[in-house]
Amino acid sequence: SAHYRGDHSKYQSKDGRLTTSLCEDVFSVAAVQLTTIRERLSKKSDALVMAICLVFSMMRSKQIHARNGFLQDLETCCAASNDFSRMSEKCEEVLQDLFDECEFTEDAIATLEASSNELLS
Repeated sequence: SAHYRGDHSKYQSKDGRLTTSLCEDVFSVAAVQLTTIRERLSKKSDALVMAICLVFSMMRSKQIHARNGFLQDLETCCAASNDFSRMSEKCEEVLQDLFDECEFTEDAIATLEASSNELLS
């Protein structure tokens, strides 16, 4: 996906923390996908769970294929580390929102948590 490989805006906080717009770029697309899925499928359907897992799986695949581009020098490595930490937090927020809005079974919750853990590993 171009969102992983693209030229991301680079930022440095007052305390020197380096980041890029990667988290926002990736999750803006994921948010559209997840919103579309939630609007079209029942809040307690297995299809919803599988579709969400597929989004996470595709994000992980794109991340793996693009990862060497994030490891060019010390600055890009630091920014990537911070970006992936922010993406991990964002993924947890997205999951919590899904858990709050949908009517998942315990098995479905376990499946979604396993899928997000795989993305974040």
